[in-house]
Amino acid sequence: MKGKMRFKSLALNPYLHLALLALVVVLTFSRTLGTYFLADDFGEINYVSRIAAGDMGMFIANFTGNYMQIPSMSVWRPWLLISLLTDCIIWGANPVGYYLTNLLSYVGVVLNLYLLVRNLSRDWCRTRSALAAFFAALIFALNPLHCESISWVVGRVDIVCAFFYLSCLNLFTLTLYCRENNRKKLTILSVVSFWLAMWTKEMAIGAPVMAFAIAMLWGRPPLALKKSFQLCRPLILSTLIYFTLRYMALGTVLGGYTQGIGDAQAAGALSHWLDVDTARRLFFPFAYSIYGSNPRLQIFLVLVYATLTSLFLLRLFSLSLPLRWLILLPVWLATALAPIYKLWGLGYELEGARFVFFATMPLACVFPIMLLAPHTNKAAAKSPGEKLFRPAYAGLSLALLMSLAALYGNIAARLNLEWVHAGKEVRVFAEQSRALATKLKQDAILLGIPKRLGGAHMILNGTTFQMVLQPPFAQQKVPDRFLTFDPIIFGNHDHINASRFKDCLTVPGMQIYVWDSEKRIFNSVAPPQVTGQTAAPTTIPLPPQTPPYYPHTNGHCLYDRSKSNSSGVTLTRISGDDGLYFDGLDLNPAQIDYAAVKINCPAQSGHLHDRAPLYCSWSEDAAALHSVKKDFQPLQNTDQTVYLKLSSNYRWYTQDRIRSVFLGLPPMDGLSVSELKLLPARAVEPQLTLSGASAVGPSHIGVSTIKVDSQAEATVTIPEELRHQAKEVSLEISKANAFFENFEEAEQGGIISQTLEKPVTGLSGESYKFALPLLSKGNNYEVRARLLDSKSQTLGAVSDTLVLRPQ
Repeated sequence: MKGKMRFKSLALNPYLHLALLALVVVLTFSRTLGTYFLADDFGEINYVSRIAAGDMGMFIANFTGNYMQIPSMSVWRPWLLISLLTDCIIWGANPVGYYLTNLLSYVGVVLNLYLLVRNLSRDWCRTRSALAAFFAALIFALNPLHCESISWVVGRVDIVCAFFYLSCLNLFTLTLYCRENNRKKLTILSVVSFWLAMWTKEMAIGAPVMAFAIAMLWGRPPLALKKSFQLCRPLILSTLIYFTLRYMALGTVLGGYTQGIGDAQAAGALSHWLDVDTARRLFFPFAYSIYGSNPRLQIFLVLVYATLTSLFLLRLFSLSLPLRWLILLPVWLATALAPIYKLWGLGYELEGARFVFFATMPLACVFPIMLLAPHTNKAAAKSPGEKLFRPAYAGLSLALLMSLAALYGNIAARLNLEWVHAGKEVRVFAEQSRALATKLKQDAILLGIPKRLGGAHMILNGTTFQMVLQPPFAQQKVPDRFLTFDPIIFGNHDHINASRFKDCLTVPGMQIYVWDSEKRIFNSVAPPQVTGQTAAPTTIPLPPQTPPYYPHTNGHCLYDRSKSNSSGVTLTRISGDDGLYFDGLDLNPAQIDYAAVKINCPAQSGHLHDRAPLYCSWSEDAAALHSVKKDFQPLQNTDQTVYLKLSSNYRWYTQDRIRSVFLGLPPMDGLSVSELKLLPARAVEPQLTLSGASAVGPSHIGVSTIKVDSQAEATVTIPEELRHQAKEVSLEISKANAFFENFEEAEQGGIISQTLEKPVTGLSGESYKFALPLLSKGNNYEVRARLLDSKSQTLGAVSDTLVLRPQ
């Protein structure tokens, strides 16, 4: 009997639970220690390395202003900077030390969550309290959505913040039970933890609300409003002081992402909250690239969730649920979601999982607490039936919770491996880039910079890539030989500026290098032949006249021969990947830019989704859809021409000749394609150039620098084919650090700061000059030209953009 008691005492020992939880975290995520820096890591570590080298002004600026002076953010996070700076001083540019900090901080969060549940369940029996806390912390520890935070150095922002946030709540909870003489010390430590959490990330703003809820529900006596307010007064006062100092430092109370990124997030916020798939991925965290659309593990996860929910309902109908937790958990979840009202969303690859890190804390507690809490009906517990039922209920609950943790652990280990592989590829890419740059004698085009492996970030953009080539990541700075064509901040991974690319091709001896992610090597690609002549439009016959041209059906799309005639092709029952595949072509990618598609949507075909894509792709295999997608509004009954820009995808140039084109159609009941032409840009879009004494050519990343105190001019040249239809030339200038590519076409008007217009009267000339307004120093602006017809509708396609940075 004594041996059994000793075993039970050991099994419920909190120190053993803490050690087991730490061990689980290390075993699941230890591979992270062997990876490399990713995406934003390069910019932030480069920044703190300059502080470590002696630039204290940059250090102080993070206490008196915006974090790292990043223009697209308005946040106050000095403790996050100190965290990175400490690692930089100790480890330099060795990623092992940074990820060790991430891993240890995550262990601290898991242990803190365990202690919080134990502290708030101390009036339960020891067994129930220990098991509820252990399984809540275990399920949280193994959540696959945490890979982004653990295996990305700057992802630590949520981990470090959560550590101090939970420390604050734990210390505050202890003040409810301690003696008066210890309460002051615990309160001071709780306030310090709150400040450190807020100085890491603003997600901790819910701590005072949570503290007040805990005081009201667990206070002695409970629901004592005045006493609860007195206990929370230091945290409430700290919040007021924090926002005052924050306003003094940033000039704003709310902050967050600003400019282009903030506008893009605000534009898509409502659709993300209404997206059922986002909420589903919160509970079924399967990355599409790893598990596909129907993962087998999902079946087991559904069964576990369904059984756990059934057990929960049994307790709900018996009215034996812990009422205090029923109130606290929704409050906890609400305070975790409120700060991310613009950031809510999980992509198919679980992109943005770090934003729901705080929300996974209360969600991890729901089943362990609700199923293992003491039964309130003590009289019924004495009946013979209940004495048999409750142990069986508890045993089944524990088995299901363990199953849920095991499933989570399996998914997390596999998903985290993707981040590890991404880091290893970036390491090889960085090493080979430095070696190649050292060998080159002149500038060369670099395409295919790795951006993402599934849901794992890699190198963010051309600006980030430039940092890879210099200290502290390289022994010494290597020559800047690479011309890159990536988005300045973020955007389509395959997108390039075709106009600038073709200008670069005209440089004698220009070479092209394309990164091969599968083989992890650079491939040298022969530059497409650039001639002084503009290619003539190529019309592809519809309906197909010869066998190589045929409808690609994928088993659903039907080629309606009765309605297809010399005026076009009619397809019915179009599914997601259906369309027309054209083979036997011979196209020079340097001379063809657009696919102009004339389409008609019959009235009886049903509704077309607002974001249904019409796109073209090219490959020897029609199923390999390296696509250029263009979203368009629901089609009317009249014929419309949609312009799809093929040359804005860098893969278009990785082949010497284009042999096939696939026209993908939106899923709907029926659609007619009456014409498909392949056109050069000069036949479709106005050409935009920059001139003026203050203007210089684009940098290696495609940004043209202009002087703030001097006025530059933009020249717009109208295509000859469109001059008789053009009624107005419009020059659109984006807001600071806002990029047209980051928005759907219907949303792009919201980021235009100015539109300069000139009517075309009689078309006395083919070119028009616009004097650009004075722009703010240090920001990026995009400028593009558009032609309008007599109905003020876009004529042809908009021009490629120019990126300007006033200095």
